[in-house]
Amino acid sequence: YIADEPGLGKTIQVVTAADRIGSQRILVVCPASVRGVWTKEFKSEQKTARTVVRIDSGAESNKILTEGPLVCIISYDLAVSDDILGKLKMEKWDLLIFDEAHYLKGADAARSQKLIGNGGLAFRAQRHWLTSGTPMPNHIGELWTILRVFYPAAIYENGKALDYNNFLEKYCILINDTYGLKVMGHKDLTAFRERLKPFLLRRTKAE
Repeated sequence: YIADEPGLGKTIQVVTAADRIGSQRILVVCPASVRGVWTKEFKSEQKTARTVVRIDSGAESNKILTEGPLVCIISYDLAVSDDILGKLKMEKWDLLIFDEAHYLKGADAARSQKLIGNGGLAFRAQRHWLTSGTPMPNHIGELWTILRVFYPAAIYENGKALDYNNFLEKYCILINDTYGLKVMGHKDLTAFRERLKPFLLRRTKAE
């Protein structure tokens, strides 16, 4: 999980790393607003000869089936539409990249279920890389869904995975108001950061 501050070049890091591991078929799922950035960076910076396609509508979904080395770039909204999702799951991807991965923070959200839930798109990929400048926009609890799927070791205690509420109780300062549990702050941050070191890389501009 590359969680560098915005402006430190996460996209080019991913393109370079994909070349180094020799990925041939790559799927990038990202916000619609940055499809152009990913398209430009792969076309201009990749050293491996791959066809780069950008999916902007359902009418273009047959591009997903392009044979040979491929980079397919698609928005979250299009990726979860049933007809396109079916085509994406027909393919076997060497590398699946979730850009702005905090879009998947809601465990029960339809988007998360279709992309990283049981039998979701993530299971059609050999490798998964995640990027976000804001991996937990509001509080640590927003990492639980992603950790459960991609790095469950971070949420294990005494040989058992913490459920969402237990995870909140361990790492968040909570109050119970009219609407239920509310996160007011964090605790045990040092221990939590140590757990995340093998999984999450975050660098700041000051560094």
